[in-house]
Amino acid sequence: MKIQLLDYTIRASLSSKTDARNVQEYADVAFGLAASGIENVELGYLADEENWLCRPMSGRIEDYYFLATNEGAEYSIMIHPTGYDIGKLPDCYGRIKRIRVLLRHDNKRDSLAYMREISSKGYKVICDIEGTYEYSDLELIQLLKALSAFDIDQVTILDATRLMDGRPVQRAALLMDNNLSPEVKIGLRSGENNGMAQFVVNNFLGTPMLGSRTVVVEGTLLGIGFISHNLCTECIADQLNEDFDGNYDYEHLIGLISIFIPGVNHDPGDVGAYHPIFYLTAKNQVDGDYGRYFLSKGVMLHEVDALLKQVAKTERFEVFDEKVAENVYRKREAYI
Repeated sequence: MKIQLLDYTIRASLSSKTDARNVQEYADVAFGLAASGIENVELGYLADEENWLCRPMSGRIEDYYFLATNEGAEYSIMIHPTGYDIGKLPDCYGRIKRIRVLLRHDNKRDSLAYMREISSKGYKVICDIEGTYEYSDLELIQLLKALSAFDIDQVTILDATRLMDGRPVQRAALLMDNNLSPEVKIGLRSGENNGMAQFVVNNFLGTPMLGSRTVVVEGTLLGIGFISHNLCTECIADQLNEDFDGNYDYEHLIGLISIFIPGVNHDPGDVGAYHPIFYLTAKNQVDGDYGRYFLSKGVMLHEVDALLKQVAKTERFEVFDEKVAENVYRKREAYI
């Protein structure tokens, strides 16, 4: 099986009322994600007007094209069938060739018709199956058969973090694998809790798949989202590098976080929540207080990794030693 990543940081940021950004920053993030090797980047929503769920930059897909400038990735955008008049969508001619649609359990017929019209305009469809685990085997097989009637690019399993058991995600993945054409991608999006999302993703990646199948794991930088603590793109990218021969530029991803989410460059204290500095110290197998120390000195997050590597070469890496930390900090220009 082939594994790809899809990052929806930009879409998740647009849906957060407390995270409004300059659109040029979104363009820089989109370019940087593709430059880091992320194969799929989701750029936002199309909607007729702003609502509680999303804050579209525009109701015109053409206004998102400037985000899709790096040819290293495929780009998508999301549409909710009840929030956008599909007649406004032009035929596919730009760099955004994939449209994501949420298929709700109680409105399957209308959602399928909506996706069929999107497909007729030349776009590839990403279908999110809401409440995937609520479907019986027969119901899911019938739905997959209906999806196969038009140009479906990816079918995504949702609601993964409601489970403490990996079997349901493997059941859904195996049913999809056996009832979709080999060229259709199988995706997984896990939100609400990074730790649980990571658990479910590991079960998903452990599912036996056909050799030619492409699976897509979805996440956001720092787990940012309408519901916080999604699967963290930087963590899963690093795992895929280590365990699945991935080729993602992890340092570039940390750099994006450092620049566009500036709060991470400060000492997080003893909050107990996920912070990239604790991932970096664990990755380098040094005490977490070394990372906090360097941040407190004004070192940027994306520069800390080089200093932690120097700490790891000492005999005082398992327990925090301020003299070691200060000595490495004083020589930082030689390491960064």
